Amino acid sequence: MSLLADEFHLIAPDTPGFGNTDALAERATVARYAEIFVEALRRLDVERCMLFGHHSGASIAVQIAHRESAFVDRLILSGPPYLTKAQLEAIVPSVSPVVLDDDGGHLLSVWKRIRAKDPSAPLELRHREVVQNLNAGARYPEAYDAVFAHDLGGQLRTIACPTLVLVGPDDTIYASAEPAARRLPRGRLHVFARGGTYICDREPELVAAALRDFCRGA
Repeated sequence: MSLLADEFHLIAPDTPGFGNTDALAERATVARYAEIFVEALRRLDVERCMLFGHHSGASIAVQIAHRESAFVDRLILSGPPYLTKAQLEAIVPSVSPVVLDDDGGHLLSVWKRIRAKDPSAPLELRHREVVQNLNAGARYPEAYDAVFAHDLGGQLRTIACPTLVLVGPDDTIYASAEPAARRLPRGRLHVFARGGTYICDREPELVAAALRDFCRGA
């Protein structure tokens, strides 16, 4: 965001239940997340925007563009979770709620899960992600369940605005990017020379350059 702030007005809402936001009163769905984001943006007097979403955020961005097409000028999807049955079966067992353990075993469990996403990630980044996961608590898996239940593939076909799909070669769901781009009526794929699951943190210059070019209309 700091690399783009000289040219764009940027807003980065946390998904409800993450960051320092309250969890939803009801069980989470991508549709409900999208409703909340659109309401929040409109309360900030945003009537049209360009949306960028990474992983689960990409699902929410697609839902918004699907339901509120006049609200979205351009759409950027980083590692969209357009998952096959085999990919889902591989991911689901690794997503579990944080269950407190008197000997602290839950802390190590979360640490191992985060480390597996990108073993080369800096220690400080992994620590930040672990703390955020722990803060989300027992309801942490809800966002994953919401994404797994979301009809991303069906909605991709309905997106009318220009859409850029971004992915790094080491992203844990790299294989989803090209099929997702193919389903978009006005989509194109950009594969970075490097980067993985935490590409926004680890390669901010690459991501910012792609966003700047696309949002300028390139």
